[in-house]
Amino acid sequence: MREVLFKTREPRIRPGWDDKILTDWNGQMIAALAKAGAAHKEPVWLEAARNAYDFIRTQMVMNGRLHHAFRAGKLQHLAMADGYANMISAALALYEATADDTCLTQAKDWAEELHAHYWDAEGHGYFFTADDAEALVVRTRSITDDATPSANATMIENLARLYYLTGDETYRDRANQIIRTFAAELARNFFPMCTYLNGFDTLLNAVQVVIAGDGPEADALRQIALTSPLPSLVLNTASDSLPQSHPAFGKTVPPEARAAAYVCHGTNCSLPVETPEALHSMLARPV
Repeated sequence: MREVLFKTREPRIRPGWDDKILTDWNGQMIAALAKAGAAHKEPVWLEAARNAYDFIRTQMVMNGRLHHAFRAGKLQHLAMADGYANMISAALALYEATADDTCLTQAKDWAEELHAHYWDAEGHGYFFTADDAEALVVRTRSITDDATPSANATMIENLARLYYLTGDETYRDRANQIIRTFAAELARNFFPMCTYLNGFDTLLNAVQVVIAGDGPEADALRQIALTSPLPSLVLNTASDSLPQSHPAFGKTVPPEARAAAYVCHGTNCSLPVETPEALHSMLARPV
């Protein structure tokens, strides 16, 4: 039947192939591949995520600024806010999946670029276009999801995760400013605000898993966290570089153990968890 259908359709003019590379859509795909690849132990998916991430990070940046589209060797237009927001999500997903500190550093750098050129200093929240982009009649801001998630809503999640990963309260304050700025929209129509609500939940109720130590034992603990279905789980593998404000600051590997995980809620952390089975059981409990 497929062959008959193909022969019938073959004389038609084939649709054109849209072969431009878009920063915003790639960001979503990279994050999805990183999360799925880590959860299902699929190295091919992780490799695809990393290759796409590295291409955008190196080939879609001009004069230190992320751009929107790439085709036939040419860059076009400064990235929009959702391009930055989605690539920050991608960098954070890769950091958790691979424990590569350069991904966390890149996420922080992109967050600062976004804040410098897109932040509304008067009304708060992020404009869709940069302050030095092509002049428009109106620079819009939005919190509602459309065909793709809202940049402002995505940034609530990103800023919450950056806050928990670094302990830097600047990120928490920015997330709270976005939440307050658009809170009234919930009363009007909350249906297109799923990303906003999910980010708000992460900021309020994140479950942090901090891994201390290295080697196979630490990898086994990381894998349990990576396969957890908790949507607000934040995985941190940099226990030795946490600031003093972080609840897991100073947490180390207990004597006679090679690695340990600490599960933190708010400002409180669990006792060290040394086995994958114990960590799985702890993450399976109702929060």
